[in-house]
Amino acid sequence: MVKSSLACGLLSCLGQSWKEDPFKDFVVIVEDTDFHCHRFILSACSSFFKCMFQSDLREKQDGCTTLQDMSSETFDVIINAIYSGVDGLTEDNVIDVWHATHMLDIPFLVQECEEFACQIMSLNNYIALFETAKLLDSKSVTNFAINFIKANYEHFVETETFLNVSFNLILSLIKNDNLKVTSENCVLESILTWINFDKKNIQKLNQIKNELKDDHSEESSRGGITSDDFSTLEQQIRYVDAKCATPNVNINSGCLKHVKESKLPLGNRKRDRFLRKETKEEEKKHQLVKLLSAARTTLATRDYLDKLMEHPLILSCPEAFKIIHDSLMCIWNSSATNTLSDYRLSSSFRSVMAFVSNNQVKLFSFNDENIYSLDNINNHPIDTSCEISSINSAIFYFYLEKKECSGFGHSWSLQPQGHILAKLEDHLHSPKIIFKKDKDLYNNLLVPFHNSVFLLVYSEYNIPNIDPSCQLVTLKLSKEPKRTVVYEDNIIIVYRSLEVDCYNITTKRFEPYSFEGLSDNFISFFKGKDLFILQANGVLRKVGKDIRSKIELKVITKLWDGNISLTGAAYFRKNLVLFSKQETKICISQLTGLFENIRVITLASDTNLTPTIVPVSWLKTA
Repeated sequence: MVKSSLACGLLSCLGQSWKEDPFKDFVVIVEDTDFHCHRFILSACSSFFKCMFQSDLREKQDGCTTLQDMSSETFDVIINAIYSGVDGLTEDNVIDVWHATHMLDIPFLVQECEEFACQIMSLNNYIALFETAKLLDSKSVTNFAINFIKANYEHFVETETFLNVSFNLILSLIKNDNLKVTSENCVLESILTWINFDKKNIQKLNQIKNELKDDHSEESSRGGITSDDFSTLEQQIRYVDAKCATPNVNINSGCLKHVKESKLPLGNRKRDRFLRKETKEEEKKHQLVKLLSAARTTLATRDYLDKLMEHPLILSCPEAFKIIHDSLMCIWNSSATNTLSDYRLSSSFRSVMAFVSNNQVKLFSFNDENIYSLDNINNHPIDTSCEISSINSAIFYFYLEKKECSGFGHSWSLQPQGHILAKLEDHLHSPKIIFKKDKDLYNNLLVPFHNSVFLLVYSEYNIPNIDPSCQLVTLKLSKEPKRTVVYEDNIIIVYRSLEVDCYNITTKRFEPYSFEGLSDNFISFFKGKDLFILQANGVLRKVGKDIRSKIELKVITKLWDGNISLTGAAYFRKNLVLFSKQETKICISQLTGLFENIRVITLASDTNLTPTIVPVSWLKTA
C-alpha cells in the first residue's frame, strides 16, 4: 500500500533537485528551448519516450529529441507536473496540454486534463472542449459536454459545430428528456437548419441534370453513350434510392448486374456527382423523418406548425408532411379531449392520470411513475360511485357527500347528504363547488368537451350551476349510462342495457346506434389524433366514420384472450399503458404495429383514470 506522505516526499525531492541535478542524461528540444531531463523519469511517465528509449532510433544515440506541434510553454507545464506535481493547467492552456499529453501518452496527465476540462466548462469554451474530446476520443469529457449541450441546446444550435455534428448525435439529443428548451419550436427549427446545411451543395442538382441532357447529344455523336445508356443511368439512380429506402431488402440481382456492367464511361464526373447528390438528398429526407418522429411535435405552437406545413422541405417529403399534419390535428383534438403529450423534464407541465382513491384525488406521473396525492375530497368516506374527469389542466370530480348522523340508540352512521361537483384548478387551494344537490343522483357520468362539462344525469331533478365560470351542461337520460366516448363533436353513450345513443353537441340531438359485439366494459384512449376503444376481452376498435359520415367502430384486432378489468389506458412514448385495480398478467397475441409494447400497471382506485396535464408544481409539493 502506497503511503501518500512518502509519495509526496519523494516527489518533493525530485522537484527540488530537478533543475540542478548533474545526472540528467537526455534533452528535449521544443521550439528554441532545451529541457534537460532523465530518461528513467520520462520513460516511467510516457509510453512515447519509453518506446523511443527501447528502440534503435537516432534520438536514443544522440541523447536528444525535438518535439513538433507543441509550444515550449506547453511542454514546460508537462515537465513541471512530472517532476514536481505542480498543476499548471489554466483555461487558456488546457487544450494544448491535453493534446500534448495525449501525443506523449502520459495517462495521469491526460486524466488531469479531462477532469479540469469538465470543471471549467462554460458557454465560452464548451465547443472547443467538446471538439477536442471527440478528436482525442475522451468519452468522459464527450459525455459531460453532451450533457452541457442538453442544458444549453438553444445556444448550441447557433454554433457552426451544431451544423457539422453527426446524425446520431442530433437524434440522441432530440430524443432526450433532459433537453432544455423554452419551446419545442426551437427543436423543430434546429432540425430544419441541420438538414438544410449542405443543401447549398445540392442546389446544383437540377443544373447537373440539365448538363447531362445537354451533353447527351454531344457524347452520342462521339460514340460515348446512346439513349438506351441514359435510361441505364436512371436505373442506377432508382437502384440506389431503393437501397436507401429499404437497406435490408435484396434488390433484384439482375438489376445489380446491369448496374455493374453499365456501358456508361466510368470517368464521367458529372454523372458520378449527379448520382451522389440524388442519393444524398434521399438520405436527408430519410433523416428528416426520423428526427421529426423523435421530436415532441405536438408541443410546438399551432402557428409554427402551420408555417411548417408550407415549408419547401416539408412539402417535398410526404412522410414529413404527414407528421406535421397529424401533430396539428392532435393539438386541435386535445382542446376537445385529453390527449397526453410527452413533456421534456425542462417543461413546466407533466402528463398524468388522475383518479380518486381513499378519499383523495391522486395523480400517476408517467415520467417517474410515482403517485401523488392532492386534495382531500371530504372529511368523510365517499360513495364508490364517484366520477372524475379533466379538461384544460382542471380536474372535476362528482361524488356523494356523506356525514355522520346519530341514529336510534345514539349509534352513529354515515348518511348521504347529496351530490357535489367540484373543480380543482390549484392544488394549493380548496376546490370550487360547481353545484351541490341535496338529493341522491346515482349512475351519472362526467364528460368534458372544450370548455364545457357535460353531466349525464339519469334523474328527474334540475341541476343548478353555482360557479358561472364553468359551463355546465346537463343531459337528462331516460336510461342508466355506463360508458361514454367523445369523438369529434359527438358523445357516444353506452347504457347498462348495452343500447347506444350518440349525442351530437352541435345539433343537440340524440341518435340511436348499434355496434355489433360492443360491451359496456371498455376504456378509450387516443393515439395521436386517432381514438381507440379497448374492451375487457381484448378487442381493439378504432372510432371513425364511414362513407355516409356515420360513426363506426372498426375492429382492429384482439390483443388477448379472456377478460381483464381495466380502469384506464393511455398511449405514451409509443407504448400502450393499461391500468387495472388488480394485479393482472396478460399474454399479448399481437401488437399490430400500433404499439411497441403493452404494459399493465396496478393501481388501487375508486374511479376510472382520466388523462390530463398538470403543472410540475402539483407534483413537487403533493
